[in-house]
Amino acid sequence: MGKPSWKYRRRAVFGTLVFGSVVILWVLASGDDRGVLDTVVLSVAGLMGAALSVYTGASAYEDVRLHSKREEENPDG
Repeated sequence: MGKPSWKYRRRAVFGTLVFGSVVILWVLASGDDRGVLDTVVLSVAGLMGAALSVYTGASAYEDVRLHSKREEENPDG
């Protein structure tokens, strides 16, 4: 059997956060004042926030789904 789905989600989220951090640090280190870089930083920050939201939402959904499945299998607790 393969790895649980949360391991794939965690790798995707960590990869997204690392990528976003590198992009933001690169923009800060470049010292360039172009307006497009403001848009790049805002877009990457939005991507990072969306990845974290999906990760927490998916894990909460999975916890609720597994909890209800366990209750169906064992109604006495």
